[in-house]
Amino acid sequence: MEKELKEICREIECEIKRIRADEVSGRLALQMREFAQIYRKLPEIQKREALWNAAGRIDKEKYLSAIYMYSVLTFYIHERKWMVELLEIILNSPGLRADTLYFLYWQIAARFVNDPECESETGKALHWKLFQRICNMYAKNVRGLEWIKQEDRNREFVVVIMTQYAGVGLHGPSKTALDRCRVLIEVMRKRVLLINTAEAGSMRGCIPFIGMFVPEYMEELCNEEYLEWKTVKVPFFQCENNMPDINVLQLLSEKITGLKPQFILEIGTGSILANLLSRSFPVLSVVTGFSRLSVTETQYQVSAAAITDKERWILSQVGKEQNHVIPSVFTFGLAKQQMFLNRNELGLPDNKFLIAVVGTRLDREIDDAFMKMLCQVDNAGIGCVFIGEFENFNSYIQKYSELDKCMYYLGSCNDVLAVLEVCDLFVNPIRLGGGTSAAEAMSKGLPVVSTAYGDVGVTVGESFWVEDYCEMAKFINRYQQDKSFYKIQSELAKKRSELLLDTDREFVNVIREFGKRMGEHYADAALHRKERES
Repeated sequence: MEKELKEICREIECEIKRIRADEVSGRLALQMREFAQIYRKLPEIQKREALWNAAGRIDKEKYLSAIYMYSVLTFYIHERKWMVELLEIILNSPGLRADTLYFLYWQIAARFVNDPECESETGKALHWKLFQRICNMYAKNVRGLEWIKQEDRNREFVVVIMTQYAGVGLHGPSKTALDRCRVLIEVMRKRVLLINTAEAGSMRGCIPFIGMFVPEYMEELCNEEYLEWKTVKVPFFQCENNMPDINVLQLLSEKITGLKPQFILEIGTGSILANLLSRSFPVLSVVTGFSRLSVTETQYQVSAAAITDKERWILSQVGKEQNHVIPSVFTFGLAKQQMFLNRNELGLPDNKFLIAVVGTRLDREIDDAFMKMLCQVDNAGIGCVFIGEFENFNSYIQKYSELDKCMYYLGSCNDVLAVLEVCDLFVNPIRLGGGTSAAEAMSKGLPVVSTAYGDVGVTVGESFWVEDYCEMAKFINRYQQDKSFYKIQSELAKKRSELLLDTDREFVNVIREFGKRMGEHYADAALHRKERES
């Protein structure tokens, strides 16, 4: 096998020498696929050496092949050094178009979420600088981006922009967008237009990249004019799945400029449209990966992340002041529970203490370390229920046969609350995302076991933190065995959820602070009018 690996590495090196700097080589892609097949069969001790061997053959001047090779390296070994080098190659490559840079921006953003070990302060700053370059490139081709004075804007109208709408099942950002629209309509008495630009993970300008992020796109929504959420109907428009198209960007910017909204909300970050419009209107980015700084060129972002020296350094590298970040508790809007089920209907045992693990990326978030943690809990009395996309479920059962009788996979679910209601505890693997599902669990009185890291750690607070997987297993057992402790923590979870679900109060305060920082008033007049009406 070692001989095969050396041979394929020599072939890769020869192919790189043969191709032009701006050439995409199909042969190289096939060779790297063969390299990956051999790599997977290597003993763990040899894998790192094999990747370093491959890295030594990269010619950074051949930028397309270098980007592809580095995508392989960062996919298999989540090393900050290689991610920084990948970003430097992208930023120094002379022939990459704006749409290709934007494709790479999203691929790296996804890599940071799925494999957070890849992210460093330097890498985050370089990623931000990449986005700045992309926005400037698009701005040169969109006409009419001039500042609209406050007195010329419509105080009753707000545009909300998001880069992906994927339904209200397991997709937290979609629920976040709709619930912010609800507050704008019901509480602040604004007229709202929600636009899904479908820019997230854009495939325009795509080049070969291992581990490609391809987001869900709901084509059936292209003809929808409204989305219903709780007590409101939200006017809605969805772009076709070919963004960012410069002609569509021009048309939308003209239409929105003609509507003259008082301000614009970007739900999540990364929208070219929202960032271009920040040259004409006040734009606030509501960060959905709220446990850390996000990349945006809008005037302000809302984040629950603590601003440390690391964050201040990143902000200084991209020309931002600490004032760019508006601190806030991130609140959630939960979809209404539609079903009321019992365990038998879900194929779950009545006689076990059930822990729930929820996520749309479980294949990336569940690993051997998590499974070994489950092996340390009382498997006779505890069952683990996986909710979401988890194709590796069966392979893990085969690998950890002792867990065969205590693991249950329900797949994706449109009514997560109905399933959580029959569970006893929410357990969070060490990951960045998952905040919405944790809030849903706490609303049902489920205590949470999580490290302090990521969105869930920020969501649940220190009362539910553990140090690591070793302590996680101990606390799962304690929750199952100590009924008095469970009752106390369950009450704490319900109390915490009251704060997490109070979007009406917290979001209005955010909008009020946004207006204050812009030297304008966005919330007070509408709220006073509502008080008079009531």
